[in-house]
Amino acid sequence: MFPLSKNKIIEQIIEEWIYCYPSRTLSEKKVEILKEQHYQNLRDDMRGIVTGLSRAPEWICREINLEEGANWFLVVATCLDLMASNKERKIITKYTDHFQNNLR
Repeated sequence: MFPLSKNKIIEQIIEEWIYCYPSRTLSEKKVEILKEQHYQNLRDDMRGIVTGLSRAPEWICREINLEEGANWFLVVATCLDLMASNKERKIITKYTDHFQNNLR
């Protein structure tokens, strides 16, 4: 049996988080996996590597209020922001802001 690809693991973690509605919580280990992926995405973005620019499934985009066809870089960052916002009980944009800062 083949091991799951990194993208499939990330997708499964996000799916689990979405299905945990309304609490939408994950284990710290799974949150750390998403954070590691986010920081890898930032490094890839700065180097011009476009593997994370593939489209996320439309239903995931809809569930987190992104345009259908959003890329995985944005999906992971948005999910992390939503998790942090839920935990802090205020709107957090730390992770999506990372990509905005890279563009400047």
